[in-house]
Amino acid sequence: EAAFDPTVASPPTAAAARTVSPGEVVIADHVQSETIARVRMGTGAGALNAPTIVPGSGELPPDRVAQGLAATQMVPAITLQRRGLLIGGAVLAGVLGVGIMAAIFWPRGDQAVTPPPRLDAGRARSPDAAVVKIKQPPPKAKLTAEEVERLLEWAKRAAEGGRYISPKGDNALELLDRVEGDHPEHPQAIALRQQLCAKLKLAAAKATRKRQYAVAEHRLQAWMTLDPLSAKPKQQLFAIYLAQARLALGKNKLKPAGDYVKSALALSPQSPGAIELRGDIAAKKRKWALAVKDYETVLEADVGKAFKKRVQQKLKAVRKKVR
Repeated sequence: EAAFDPTVASPPTAAAARTVSPGEVVIADHVQSETIARVRMGTGAGALNAPTIVPGSGELPPDRVAQGLAATQMVPAITLQRRGLLIGGAVLAGVLGVGIMAAIFWPRGDQAVTPPPRLDAGRARSPDAAVVKIKQPPPKAKLTAEEVERLLEWAKRAAEGGRYISPKGDNALELLDRVEGDHPEHPQAIALRQQLCAKLKLAAAKATRKRQYAVAEHRLQAWMTLDPLSAKPKQQLFAIYLAQARLALGKNKLKPAGDYVKSALALSPQSPGAIELRGDIAAKKRKWALAVKDYETVLEADVGKAFKKRVQQKLKAVRKKVR
């Protein structure tokens, strides 16, 4: 005997051809097609849990009736499944609708977003409201008369000790600058500066006569620092450098001689005497091309006849060496 399958329709028979009212499930036996049982489904609450079996034209065995009752349990399951599909579709449609609205009305990155209005937009603002005021330190008080007197006395003692421009914090130059910084036209400070310059001038001349060139150079540098507008200390310092260069060249000390010439040219780049001396040093080093160039530069300058004649002789001798 074949297994009973309620999902497969049985062949139409006289018993199965009877009118079935709505809400009824017809269960047919595949073997005894004339035997039909009808399960009437109620319409009230809990009706699905208590179906009514209406016998057909014949009696079904008990196992067939049990199978028919089991088939009736498929009805509520199918109904719930359909309801779940409807609810899921509605939720999905709502999510898609929200996404589309957000894509249309939500501002993109290239669109300007209008900021919310300020709470104080309607208030009147002062013109200086946006200016950030930085508190400035109080102005430094100028030196008093007692402080000026003390600094000037300190500068005198520093100069007597030879501390004209060094060491830092304890030299005459810095002390005078402090006084004149607060009092630019202070007569005592101006007079003291002039006295110190005259003293340095005499000391440099004395050291030069004794050929103490290092001492003379130090005094002239201090004088030039105290009085940067004066040309006299520069001229004397230039002469000191040339004298030291000639002395070193006479002793065949070419490196120190070249350094002194370089210092002299830093003070006076167009000096014919310094350029001639640089040519002499190049000739000693057998750098004939450099020597010829320096001698020719000197001859192009406006120099005396004796000076020019001496340089021409040097140039002639160097050219013979080149040949």
